[in-house]
Amino acid sequence: MNKIEYILFIFEGVKDEPLIFENLKKYFLEKKESNVTQDIVVSYGTVIYSLYKNFFEDDELNELDEDLDLVTLMKLKDNNGNRIKPNQISETYLFFDYDGHASNAGDEKLILMLDLFNDEFDKGKLYISYPMVESLLHIQKDIDFCETIEVSEREYKKIARANCDRQLLHFNGYTKVDWNYIINEHCKKANHIVNNNFMFPTKLIEQNEILYNQDAKFIKIDKKVSVLSAFPLMLLDYYGFVGLKEKINIS
Repeated sequence: MNKIEYILFIFEGVKDEPLIFENLKKYFLEKKESNVTQDIVVSYGTVIYSLYKNFFEDDELNELDEDLDLVTLMKLKDNNGNRIKPNQISETYLFFDYDGHASNAGDEKLILMLDLFNDEFDKGKLYISYPMVESLLHIQKDIDFCETIEVSEREYKKIARANCDRQLLHFNGYTKVDWNYIINEHCKKANHIVNNNFMFPTKLIEQNEILYNQDAKFIKIDKKVSVLSAFPLMLLDYYGFVGLKEKINIS
């Protein structure tokens, strides 16, 4: 029998992100590994800047704890209650919010975390939603999405839900048509943020590129961010820009 390998998904929240993930799996994220694999879905429960504090013990010196890994930190166990070891994890994906309004927020911290978690086959790959996970639904067909820019604040959750197409309100009800539309818009938006081109990208877009351009074009100017979801960008990496275009029926 092949050994079981695990694909680890770490979400900031305990409710919305797991709902999104379960719906997304209906249409995407087919297993690529030859070994028997299982998904492990865990919620960290607080902001990325708290996770930063676990890995970088000194805010001033930014000293990395080289002995710490996500599997050990999360104390992962299998269905039988046995501790999962780091070498049993084949891929790791992290999904967190920008949360610029958090009391411990800092772009320097986020840069360090993106540099640390930049490979899903190594320590893990970190994806950031701007400003929060609700950015996934913050789309209206009669409004140019590349102009959707908001302040990172707690009220954003209400703002996003008040300014979206009604069929996108409930994460667990998305159809394949909904996902195709959402993914296309967010991938074009990422390309616009980085390359000033609101078209589906013709190359992969790195998370640190997005943060750099968010900072230069929006955050430093008026303390706003260009609304963008992490989930479509993960799919762009997972399938590649050619493969994802085929998956969402873009010619």
